[in-house]
Amino acid sequence: ILANRQSAARSKERKMRYITELENKVQTLQNEATTLSAQLTLLQRDSTSLTSQNSELKFRLQAMEQQAQLRD
Repeated sequence: ILANRQSAARSKERKMRYITELENKVQTLQNEATTLSAQLTLLQRDSTSLTSQNSELKFRLQAMEQQAQLRD
């Protein structure tokens, strides 16, 4: 009976360590998800800004090309 109790105690201890490891993994992944979400927001903002700048530069280039054609 004593060996049975010791085995049960070891099993319970392993289970508790496993649960603790899983909880740590969850916390780590949640932190990583938060960081990645913030990075995504910044990159989306940058992308929007660059798309706008690209459109403006294309418009300016088109206007300059038209002026060059008028001069020719």
